[in-house]
Amino acid sequence: MFDLIAKFTRIFLFVALFIVFIPGFFFQLPSSGSKLTVAAVHGVLYSLAFVILEIIFNLKRIYLCIKSLGMAST
Repeated sequence: MFDLIAKFTRIFLFVALFIVFIPGFFFQLPSSGSKLTVAAVHGVLYSLAFVILEIIFNLKRIYLCIKSLGMAST
């Protein structure tokens, strides 16, 4: 049950984060920017936020992997 709640929480956070970055696709930077530039910047920011959230959600796995020196445990 906890795994199901964790998955829904993760999905909700990523969807909410994506919705936060959507307005950037419709704005134009003053004088020197274009919609493509803004979309690219928002894409990079979304990717960075996605990676940070994935690291946070997988800290326990990362710790266990480092602790076991990368060897698989059964």
